[in-house]
Amino acid sequence: MRSLGIQFHALAQELAAVILAATAKTDIHIILHGGVPFFAREISPTSLEDEMVRAASETTSLSVYLFFKRPDLDATTRLKFYDLNPGGIVIDIGRLTAQGLKQSAISTKTEDPLMYEFAKALANCLRKISHAGVTAINIDTGVSHLNKSSRYTDGAKKLEQDGVPMLPFAGGVKLLLGDVRSNDLKIP
Repeated sequence: MRSLGIQFHALAQELAAVILAATAKTDIHIILHGGVPFFAREISPTSLEDEMVRAASETTSLSVYLFFKRPDLDATTRLKFYDLNPGGIVIDIGRLTAQGLKQSAISTKTEDPLMYEFAKALANCLRKISHAGVTAINIDTGVSHLNKSSRYTDGAKKLEQDGVPMLPFAGGVKLLLGDVRSNDLKIP
């Protein structure tokens, strides 16, 4: 079984453009899922951006699932959905809220060589519109570390420059886009 994972900060519109570029010449099912209560629905490529932006404003957790076969949407939880539809690509969409922009991720764990190759192509589309390197700063100790594999888009950087915090999936770290490590870095 092969796996792939990439973490990044991006606007929903930028992420939708990456998904559309990667899926343009494929016959793939695009599923929007998440929320409480859980929902999963297939969406068309033409409505992807509008659906992502709308759903992200209405729910606390949102993902896009890409799958070559027609998926089974009869699930009441995220885990049940993945059990019914193993081996696809999960795109966790980081929401933009008053607290900041949450980290997004693309991941897959599959035995299907075509799905794995497609996941690599999707990750490459993201790499083309993003920059490598996010500095994580431990809130308690002030120690910083550059995560060279984490990425960010121009839209996310503009938000950060406008004062919007970049939020991790979880944990007690502050994220700054780019390599901003310094011995005298102060945590606001």
